[in-house]
Amino acid sequence: DAGQWAEAKPFLERATPLETWKTRHYYYLGQAYYECGDYARAKEKLLLALDRGLEERWESQAHFILGFIEHNLSDTRAAKREFELCASTADERYIDMPKLWAWLEETSRTLGLLTEAENYRKLRMNLQRSKAN
Repeated sequence: DAGQWAEAKPFLERATPLETWKTRHYYYLGQAYYECGDYARAKEKLLLALDRGLEERWESQAHFILGFIEHNLSDTRAAKREFELCASTADERYIDMPKLWAWLEETSRTLGLLTEAENYRKLRMNLQRSKAN
């Protein structure tokens, strides 16, 4: 969690976690691959973590990262779906909600869903106003 993903990646790749830690290990390995720009492997590990029943806090973060991965892989529809899945379980302590609403606004706009994009813009603006007060 120190943001040193390139340094952590080789250790994560060599680790043999206990069964109770495997799901979270897949999540961290997926995040390390994402941070290092290996989107295909990141997606594989994050989906594996989700399939194994990643806890809700980590689930929303995995969907958030998967949204960025899909965006980087030029699949806007899949990116939007992942951001929506993130929003459905998001906890403001762990997810940057203004950033999430901005990405949902952007992906909706790109897909021509202008009413949806405007709704996400309003959510973002309302949240930013409430944080400013």
